[in-house]
Amino acid sequence: LKQHGQYFELGAEIIQSAEPKLVQLLETSGNCLVPTAGQSFFWYQNKLTPQDELQNQPGIDQFLNELQGIEDYQGKDISLAKYFFGKKYFNADMHDVLETYAGEFGTSAHRLGIKSLLKEEDTWSNLAKNYYSHHPMQNSCEHFFNDVQSFVKLNTRIIRIDSIQGQLILTDQTGHQHESDIALLSVPLGVLKANDIVFHPALPVEKINAIRKLGVDHGIKIVMRFSKRWWPQDMLVAKGGHLCPEYLASLTYTKPTLVGFIMGKKALALKGKSAAELATLLSKELDSLFKH
Repeated sequence: LKQHGQYFELGAEIIQSAEPKLVQLLETSGNCLVPTAGQSFFWYQNKLTPQDELQNQPGIDQFLNELQGIEDYQGKDISLAKYFFGKKYFNADMHDVLETYAGEFGTSAHRLGIKSLLKEEDTWSNLAKNYYSHHPMQNSCEHFFNDVQSFVKLNTRIIRIDSIQGQLILTDQTGHQHESDIALLSVPLGVLKANDIVFHPALPVEKINAIRKLGVDHGIKIVMRFSKRWWPQDMLVAKGGHLCPEYLASLTYTKPTLVGFIMGKKALALKGKSAAELATLLSKELDSLFKH
């Protein structure tokens, strides 16, 4: 999105665990990538504290360490919230920090299954770096899309896919049919849930069941620009806010900017609020977090 000569990312703000090949591709398209830097600050016991200063503090240090070492879990499949709510050291101050972690997966802690989380962690690479992009990510998409643009048919909605003797026939909303050897689907989950595409023969039962079970939670991203940077110079992110669990000190923009990420039930609680109302609410929370 472009406003007042400035581009704003509507989706992810940081390119996480970017492998060298991905970095090379992005830079080839003209993107200027800068490694993220700075500390994570946590709102805990009415104080915003750098993570390294929380070491050896009873409870919170154990909580953060266990959160990072959760891949060793061997129990039954329960939600992340239920797992930590059963810990004697877990308190109300840690709950919003836990929601920050769950928010990275686009949901709330009570909806994040621990077994699914472990599968995700198994595929996660901690060897690659995280980056900001000083250019819109759309630039990269357009750069590579230009090479295939002549082969792409836009504004054409496929409503049926038939497989007949190894040949695929795709029918669009006008009734026109397109033949293909291969079809790669990347449609939103909601399209599959609503059966907006008819498959013949039908999809395998295990895929249908997976589509029914999977969901996309509510989410809000709000960008707040300020005349000057008033938060700590070494702060990358502030975690643990009650309304907004995560405030990212983004370096993507020309003016000092904080980007708030609100996911799951916290986002649902704010559904329907205008941008001005959200800005007022989060400004009050920021005053509370940083007044000390």
